[in-house]
Amino acid sequence: MTPRILFWSLQAGLVFYLLAALLVLSAMAGRREGRGDSGLFLLTLLAPAVLWLCWWSQSQFFREIDTLFWSRLMAGDVAAIFRLGSGGLVFGALLATVALTLGRRTPPLYLSIPLLASIWPIMLLHPKPHYVPVPAWLDKLGWFMLLIGGGAALAVIHRRYRHDWAKWRRPVTILAALVALTASGSLLALNQATRPLDLASLSAKARISQMGCLACHSMGETGYPDPGGSLEATASRDQETLLQFLRNPDTATARALQIRSQPSGDMTGLHLTDSQARLLTEALREIFPPDAAALGTKWSKVEAILDNNRCLACHSLDDRGAAGGGLGGPLEGAAQYEFELLQRWLMEPTPKTARQLGLTTTPTGAMASYALSEQEARLVATWLRSLQP
Repeated sequence: MTPRILFWSLQAGLVFYLLAALLVLSAMAGRREGRGDSGLFLLTLLAPAVLWLCWWSQSQFFREIDTLFWSRLMAGDVAAIFRLGSGGLVFGALLATVALTLGRRTPPLYLSIPLLASIWPIMLLHPKPHYVPVPAWLDKLGWFMLLIGGGAALAVIHRRYRHDWAKWRRPVTILAALVALTASGSLLALNQATRPLDLASLSAKARISQMGCLACHSMGETGYPDPGGSLEATASRDQETLLQFLRNPDTATARALQIRSQPSGDMTGLHLTDSQARLLTEALREIFPPDAAALGTKWSKVEAILDNNRCLACHSLDDRGAAGGGLGGPLEGAAQYEFELLQRWLMEPTPKTARQLGLTTTPTGAMASYALSEQEARLVATWLRSLQP
């Protein structure tokens, strides 16, 4: 299946979903309950079908073929519109099932409940958005209770209490159709994500956000740190390395440039022009500029090591470097460790070493490319120990 076929299939599914919503509204205007039930059932049928096709095509196909299209939908300039449209699909189907619960016809409802429940695995597979202020497990549990637990509760209501709440059927049906119409946001977002971006006219942060980099990376408190990690760590690399990788961001290039020993390959489908690669590199340099430690003459050699290795891109020192301590935390915090431990870590800063030394249970591997020589490690470890209060 080609990207073009997938793209048109998604659009066709959304168009049929919107037509089903219009069918419900026209049925309510003409007071044709049977036609309204048919429209409601179509909403519950098409919503999970479109959502599953969307998830599969993005996570299994577009991420490998056209990463930019996928990332712009997840965290780019059209992500907010896409979220609105996705909400229209989920909550339109949910309200349509509620409306069927309050009606007399049983078969459409009992077909709709498992369809509604089938949406939950999509929520389970999709990473929790950074803007949702709850732990990931609570986010998944909330969707489970709403989609699966809610569906079971609606079956009980239909059997025992629907006559008591029958007066709400018409307004709930109209509300379901109106909410479903917001799925047009997904249709708009799909088309917007295919339009080229004029990066040169955007600010540094806008280049990063509108390109959708925060779909797989984090920057400060925003974005998804998995699988790409923090952009602070990315910006710590020299400009030529960044350019080489962005021109051909596959797993072989990542290993050749020692960017990551076990690259995920999620950027393989990112096809940038040389101009786009340069503009993104310049944006990273502007957002995370080099910042010398200014340690004074006594520690001038340490200062040179910190500057050459861009340590303050991921760490802070006093009020300099990465905001809020960055990905690696304040350098002052390293003073608590013994000299031998610091020296070994600086000479071999791999995830395996971090676990062996008890530094962290979930190392990012951001420092794996910045191993120091024994002499440099000894000097920096001595300086770090001197930062004790």
